[in-house]
Amino acid sequence: MATYIALLGCFLVCFLAYVDGLTPSCTSVRTKYIAKGLLQSDVPAKAVSDSSLKVCSASSESCCSKRMEDSFAGLAKSEFKVALIAKTDNLKSIFAINGKVFDVFFQKLIKNSERDLNTMFLKTYGNFYKDHAKVFVDLFLSLTQYYQGKNLDLTQVMNNFFANLMKQMFQLMNSKYKFENSYLDCVTQHMDDLKPFGDEKQKLTVQVKRAFVAARAFVQGLNVGSSVLKQLQEISATNECEKEITKLSFCSWCQGQTDLKPCPTFCTDTYKTCFSNLNGVNAAWNSYVTALLDLSGKFEGPFSIESVINPLGVKISFAIMNFQEKHLEVAKKIFTGCGTPTTLAKTKRSSDDSDFFIDEPGKIRREVKQHDPSSATPTLSTMNLGKITKKFKEQIKPAKEFWQNLPSNICTAPKSSSDSANCWNGTAVGKYTSPGDSENNIDSSLSSSRDKVEQQVAVLKAMTHRLTAALSGEDVNVVGGDTDGSGDGSGSASGESGDGNDITSPPTVFPTTEDNSIDDNMLGGGASNDGGNTLGKRNMDSNAQTLNAMNALLFIMLAFVYVNLRWS
Repeated sequence: MATYIALLGCFLVCFLAYVDGLTPSCTSVRTKYIAKGLLQSDVPAKAVSDSSLKVCSASSESCCSKRMEDSFAGLAKSEFKVALIAKTDNLKSIFAINGKVFDVFFQKLIKNSERDLNTMFLKTYGNFYKDHAKVFVDLFLSLTQYYQGKNLDLTQVMNNFFANLMKQMFQLMNSKYKFENSYLDCVTQHMDDLKPFGDEKQKLTVQVKRAFVAARAFVQGLNVGSSVLKQLQEISATNECEKEITKLSFCSWCQGQTDLKPCPTFCTDTYKTCFSNLNGVNAAWNSYVTALLDLSGKFEGPFSIESVINPLGVKISFAIMNFQEKHLEVAKKIFTGCGTPTTLAKTKRSSDDSDFFIDEPGKIRREVKQHDPSSATPTLSTMNLGKITKKFKEQIKPAKEFWQNLPSNICTAPKSSSDSANCWNGTAVGKYTSPGDSENNIDSSLSSSRDKVEQQVAVLKAMTHRLTAALSGEDVNVVGGDTDGSGDGSGSASGESGDGNDITSPPTVFPTTEDNSIDDNMLGGGASNDGGNTLGKRNMDSNAQTLNAMNALLFIMLAFVYVNLRWS
């Protein structure tokens, strides 16, 4: 009899040791919890049953308390923000940096073109250019102001330039007459009919408008992309999102599993839920990126800003030569239409005029040809636009479908487990089955970020409209456009929106364990209860399995003792 009692005692000791081994150890949980800057007193000394748990509820003993669960919600909110910023910062930088690169290039191109024109015209036209340089200075001033955002009509800018140039040239080539301002106004009224500059005026006007509209819209578009990303980084996690991230990353702690990573699909489904209010952004964003890429293609060919602005002085000089060669015909028709002006006293041709008149037509054309940048061997500076455009197109590839792919991008390894069968599925270790997109949505109308998201969608659509119009050389205003001439979106790229995105407050920076990264441990666990779980059923209930195993072992032990006592 004593033998059987000893045997029974041995079984009981083994059974109790087994049961104790099934109870989660809270030591690692306490260490991890304190490392997050939270109170040690929140963590139970040993696993307990706590019916007050709502998100991480369990049918057996747990290492979590209600105060811990409340703290997990705060950690989940921060984790959402960290994940969002970490996965959008790189793309935001791509837009901001390229905005600056293209802006610096375009502004330098305009300045270099003005410098080259000044050098060439001083050599070619001498005193005529010195005396009338303001006409050209005003042209480049207007072009620069337009590019930098001023609300100007480029067609009118070019018309004004050629009208002023025609006045100066007409007076110079008919210097024996005295012209009143009213007469000169009549002269310019015949410009379109007489075409004193040949086809150069019309061709140059079209080319300049297309080039500058494309360049300005493109840089503004880059700045808007950066600004939209910055604004969307500020959206907050909804209460439902906080619950789902708590289940994903922290509920596993309640079972003593502080280093267990979530199943990849579970992680993706969780962030699909959290980003459901961004569903409307993806389509608008894709259209915007497509329009931006299409417009960048305009930086090659006859309407590229580089191929227009670089040889601008040469093109203007050809227009001047056209006028010189037909000035007698033009003067005759103007005298017929506007009347014969008053003749001045007879004077010798001024030495100031001698540089302007062509005694040898071929000579000045050869001289101008020497200054034509388009005929020169390409240098590093003239090749830069193609180079930076190609680089931009390569960098921008991840931008397509960016918002749709954001959940899966956040959940790539090592943030989630690489083993889809041995990972945290929300309630236990095991395979996770996705419930489908229909259960991953939160009513976005309840989101506190709804207005911000809708505003950014509107900004993207407006900018897409401008970019699309720029493909045809048309200029349109977007949200925040200038109506007083002070600027409708600066071409100058500062990395912020220069074109219509009026939300410019800096993004909120939430505390994190690492700079712009997600702590692996923050994505290391989670649990669920049926109430409020929009991500579906978890396949394995380890608590139920544990109870079944304990009951079976107890039954075997009692049966063994009974049989031995019965036959003793």
